[in-house]
Amino acid sequence: MKENDMSKLPTLQHPTFETKIPSSGKTVTFRPFTGNEQKVLLVAKESKDSKDMLRAVAQVVGTCFSLDANSLAVFDLEFLFLALRAKSVNNKINVSVKDDVDGKRYDATVSLDDVEFNPGTGEKSFEVSQGVGLKLRYPTVGAVLSAPKGDIDEWDMLAASIESVWSGDDVTSASDVSRGELKEWLMKLPLNAMQPIRDFFEKRPTVSINVVYTRADGETVKKDVKGLGDFFD
Repeated sequence: MKENDMSKLPTLQHPTFETKIPSSGKTVTFRPFTGNEQKVLLVAKESKDSKDMLRAVAQVVGTCFSLDANSLAVFDLEFLFLALRAKSVNNKINVSVKDDVDGKRYDATVSLDDVEFNPGTGEKSFEVSQGVGLKLRYPTVGAVLSAPKGDIDEWDMLAASIESVWSGDDVTSASDVSRGELKEWLMKLPLNAMQPIRDFFEKRPTVSINVVYTRADGETVKKDVKGLGDFFD
C-alpha cells in the first residue's frame, strides 16, 4: 500500500444524536467531534483570543451539525456546542469562577446536564423618536466575527442587530443599507432613545450553568456562569 493510501482502511461510523436549537425549537442531529475538530478547539484556546475561540467553535459546530453556524445567534451556538461537548467527551466540564466578594478565582466541576437556556425578555420593536422606530434581532455569529479587529465596537454590534427601521408606514430593511450607515444613524439618536436598546441586550437570552463552590472564608456560594469563554474547556 502506498504511503497515505487510506483506501484499504475501514470507513468509520459515528453515532448521531438530536437536540433542539433553543431560539427556534428546530430539531437538529449531530455527531461527536473527532481528533481533527478537537485540535481546532485546542489551537484556538491556546491563542486566548475571544474571536479565535468563537470562530473555532462555529467551525466545529457547523461541521458536526452540518449547518451554517455563522447564521446562528451566539447563544444558540453556545447551547449547541455544550450539547456537542457532552456527547464528544463527557458531561463534566471544569470552570473557573471569579468570586464577587473577595475577587479570587475558584475552580469547580459542573455537569452539562444542568445547562439552562434562559429566554430573553427585552422588547424587540419600539419607538425611538416621534413616529420612528426600530425592530431588533440578536447578532449572529457571522456578524460578531465580521466586526473590526480588536475589541468589538458597541455601535458596530448595535448596527448589526437592527432588522429594520420604520417611519410611519414606511419600513426600511437593514439589508438595504450598509452597516456603516446604520451605525452613523444610531449615533445620532437622542440618549434617552438608547435605553430600550440597552434593555434589549441586557435581557437577551443566555445559556448558563449554576456553579457551586466554597469560598476561602468557608462560605458555600452558588453562581450562574455564562458565556462561551467560561465553557471553553
